Amino acid sequence: RYADGVAPLLPSAAGRPERWSLLDTALRNLRVGSFVLLPDTGRIEADRALLDLVGITPDDFDGKADTLLAHALPEDMHALVSVLEPATEAFGRRELEFRVRGPTGEMRWLSLSCRVVEATEDQPEQVLGVVTATSVLRRSADEVSRIQWLTAALADAHTVRDVSCVLVAPLREPRGA
Repeated sequence: RYADGVAPLLPSAAGRPERWSLLDTALRNLRVGSFVLLPDTGRIEADRALLDLVGITPDDFDGKADTLLAHALPEDMHALVSVLEPATEAFGRRELEFRVRGPTGEMRWLSLSCRVVEATEDQPEQVLGVVTATSVLRRSADEVSRIQWLTAALADAHTVRDVSCVLVAPLREPRGA
């Protein structure tokens, strides 16, 4: 394969040309972070921009996915983990907006886009992804409260009928125009 032939010719991270550092700076300024997750080990390689978005200093990051996940709001954890866990039937692109709690207690909306790369004989299965800051203007307080209400209501749903009732209830409420 072409990629296998070219890979040894590419410089390592220590020997990257200056344009790589310019790209890294640009992505950090745009608030775009990237990661490579190895699901079998729980290890994750995260760039500085991603650590900044989540609110972790590089010195405090131990390379474990759990360290990053610990910053997500508990209500968003199940959806976040389900997107990051590879499933044999879904190797396509996955997207999710989720919230993290910053080091000073502020809540931030982040957007995750990732895809699973199947294992080969040379490399284990990986999840490759990017995380961007989502504009706070996209979420009103009313939308956030609806999401929180729906999450809490679905947590108490035990049957298909319960789920149906939870999902239909907001549709019956008068809509403010």
